[in-house]
Amino acid sequence: MALYLEFDLIVRRFEKRKLRYAVAGGLAVGLHGFVRATQDMDFLVDEEDVVKAESELSKLGYRANPTVQEFPRSGLALKRLFKRVPREEELMLVDLLIPKSARMQQVLRRAVRIPFGKGSIRVVTARDLMAMKGLRGSKTDKADIEFLRKKR
Repeated sequence: MALYLEFDLIVRRFEKRKLRYAVAGGLAVGLHGFVRATQDMDFLVDEEDVVKAESELSKLGYRANPTVQEFPRSGLALKRLFKRVPREEELMLVDLLIPKSARMQQVLRRAVRIPFGKGSIRVVTARDLMAMKGLRGSKTDKADIEFLRKKR
């Protein structure tokens, strides 16, 4: 439950700052209709808005890992931020996925608006989500792809 409350706080801040972002990963699959457990929050964020996104997350108590991981095959870089949840031993994780290739920049541009709360948020399209999950290919990713494929 804490993850979903945290997600709400984050997307409200991203919307208020008018960041170029889109929800990706397990939460995006949920917003497309397949609600499942997830351990982190993934956001595709335009490279020019990464510093602003980090600033907003910092205000919520997140700290950034010092390194950025590059994934040339996928055309993405990953900046991970974390926050310790009071009275729990788990960490709240946020992954900022930074588009490095023209293909991933297009994914961000094609993101759709989905109603959320009293407004709307940007979410990676189901088609692009399937392509992104196909690059990783975990068991969970395969189940997500199957759901998204049937939904189409």
